[in-house]
Amino acid sequence: MISANDDIDAFRKSNHHQQQPFLSSHQWMDLEEEVIHTHERLDQDLCQHMLTQLLSKQHTVEEEEEYGPTGTWKYQSLYGSSNNNNSNDENRNNNYDGRLLYLRRDVTTGQEQVVVLDLEEPYQIRSMSLSVDETLIAYVITSGDDDDDEDNTTTSSIRIRHVESGTEIPIVASSSNSTAGIMSVELGPSTSSLSSNRTHGLYWVGGLDEHNGQRPDRVYGAEITVDTTSSEGVVQLHITAEPTLLYQSKDPAVMVDVQRTKGCHYVAIQAKTKVDNEIFLSSNPTEPSLLLPVLKSEKEEEEEGSLQYHLDVGEEEDVVILASRNGEEYRVLETTVDSLPIHIQDCTQTTFPIDPEYSISDMDLFRDYIVFYERSKRNGLERIRTHSRTRTQNLPAPPVIVPLPSNQEGQPHRECYKLSPGGNMYFGSQSLSFRIESPVHPPSLYEFDMQRQELKQQQTSEEQVASQEPGIIVHAERVLVPSKDGTQVPLSLIHSPKQESKKAVGQSFFDQLLLDPEEEIAQKSPVVLIGYGAYGEPMDLQYNPSWEILVRRGYVLAFAHTRGGGDLGREWYSGGCRENKMKAIEDFEACAHYLRTSSTYCHPPNDRLTAMAFSAGGVLVGAAMNRDPELFDNVVLTNAFLDVYETMMNPNLFLTSHEWDEYGNPLQDADVAKRIRSYCPTAGLSSSAMATCPQTLVVGTVDDENVPFWNAVIFAKKLRECIQDKDRVFLHLEAKGGHHLGSRRLHVSALELAFIIQHSEFTTE
Repeated sequence: MISANDDIDAFRKSNHHQQQPFLSSHQWMDLEEEVIHTHERLDQDLCQHMLTQLLSKQHTVEEEEEYGPTGTWKYQSLYGSSNNNNSNDENRNNNYDGRLLYLRRDVTTGQEQVVVLDLEEPYQIRSMSLSVDETLIAYVITSGDDDDDEDNTTTSSIRIRHVESGTEIPIVASSSNSTAGIMSVELGPSTSSLSSNRTHGLYWVGGLDEHNGQRPDRVYGAEITVDTTSSEGVVQLHITAEPTLLYQSKDPAVMVDVQRTKGCHYVAIQAKTKVDNEIFLSSNPTEPSLLLPVLKSEKEEEEEGSLQYHLDVGEEEDVVILASRNGEEYRVLETTVDSLPIHIQDCTQTTFPIDPEYSISDMDLFRDYIVFYERSKRNGLERIRTHSRTRTQNLPAPPVIVPLPSNQEGQPHRECYKLSPGGNMYFGSQSLSFRIESPVHPPSLYEFDMQRQELKQQQTSEEQVASQEPGIIVHAERVLVPSKDGTQVPLSLIHSPKQESKKAVGQSFFDQLLLDPEEEIAQKSPVVLIGYGAYGEPMDLQYNPSWEILVRRGYVLAFAHTRGGGDLGREWYSGGCRENKMKAIEDFEACAHYLRTSSTYCHPPNDRLTAMAFSAGGVLVGAAMNRDPELFDNVVLTNAFLDVYETMMNPNLFLTSHEWDEYGNPLQDADVAKRIRSYCPTAGLSSSAMATCPQTLVVGTVDDENVPFWNAVIFAKKLRECIQDKDRVFLHLEAKGGHHLGSRRLHVSALELAFIIQHSEFTTE
């Protein structure tokens, strides 16, 4: 095996475009041997059984129907099935068995149409957008995730489809290793209203390869004409001119995106870093000179500090802005397009009342209502607040708090569920659609009639009811755990009642699968603690079939809502990033100690504690593991950010400049460098401090642009050299799949589950 000190620079330089120039064939063979050795030590029957269970649950999400921009059609996506015998429409016939369909249904007649059919591998639909009149759909197709594609080239193209006729044309194609790749697409306002020859604005985000990753840095515009004047009745689509470069940022810390406003008259072009952003409104995709800035430039304002804001624009040129200055909570400002650009100081004004006990995380704009999604500053629990936009004596209408469903058996509990907005594309809708889910319950779809103030759950199809398991019955609670500095950190806990989760100690895996759950036997209650705490993102409590499998086996799930995330608002985020990053790590450690010593859930030696992290969560888990190697029994790190110090010291790596807002810039400040090194998981590994370590599974993906795979390789190698029992470290590498693992996600999840079960239920330690 290669020493951790040999050729480390080669690993750090390597990436999915330039592997071979930096790594020798011997080094790649060595990595292959390590992965083989990992699989030899894992129960392959258990891995396969976990994969089978995961595959059986991948289509359990309910069919969501939502109105399009005109309110004429309702749209949904679902998997085609040969068992759709209750449907009379040939759109759901056996030709689409197992494939994802995007359908729409006429609200008046009930007629169904296929909008677009998901493509077979290696092609994938990356982004889609409906035209404002719902006649066209634009979508981005990517390809290149083919096992035979040795150069890892990803190609992308835009296609425009006339939904009624099926006429389709490609607009532009690119190759990510040479020209600007296509990241997303948006159909903008119509620039001509002629019914027989209508023109639509088209916008897309592109990005050049930069330091071996694609940074979305530019926006192009074009016009698409729909010609229905043909004597044969054939619909023709045309692009009217060469694409126009509307906007480009050369700042490596900036990412660009586009989104059509709710009133459908503008497209918002946003350039953002981790801490601030700027937005321009466009109504003409071929005229860069007509871009309208929302805020006056910094030179005009001479203002210091950061500003993050979001906005939407209605049908009457009305503008609503959510703005946060210097990490403060979001405030609400109303203005008009004619008033833009506005002064930055105006973003401190509030035109809607703010509840000091809650922070606003998102908003949704309708013709007659405005909706705020909020989180409690005390424990992070979510709620939805609506306001009528009709004012009385220039005062806003009193708020209405949406009456969310109470806890019911087999349904998500309020203490651990996640609220997500529906599409809500129809500006004139009187109803708000949203989803409720939990880590162990698939999403349920709800509509709230904002006029009548009535809540109803959308109906589930008979086919889906027949295919689903009964909802798992769980106990859930959210406790507050004191951190090192006394800050109360929310910790969400989910488990199945004891009588439903009994397992025999010492029995074989397959014996336990057949075990009668009512049999009075000894049992274990392993705990899995999940951490993230970065980028102001709340802890992810969305449904994950892996979590459901573990809870059904008797595990306790624990989600640490540490500082650095957005669970308690903007100030909670700033309390755990940059110079405060150690606070987030201490929060995670406090949650682990609580589970070990103060809770009723985890009692060693019988109950095993596993720590899990994905991506930036690796900073928390890796640092906590280094600081106390005996705190966890098992650790799972998947595409985890572990080599923080070396990454932040190298501006030539993709995303480094973007990440300085989160961790600080060590190249400009020696104190920042010292601080990052103090908690960096890879830099913190020391043989003198770690005689042993938890059973540790480290997973990396070779074509991961966000977290290069050498984070996993170097960490695993250095960790193995620090300890005597080398077999406590497991390294697994995926060849392709990117940061979120793509089509390999379920296979990696099966590996993670097998590792946890093998080292929590069948260990003799």
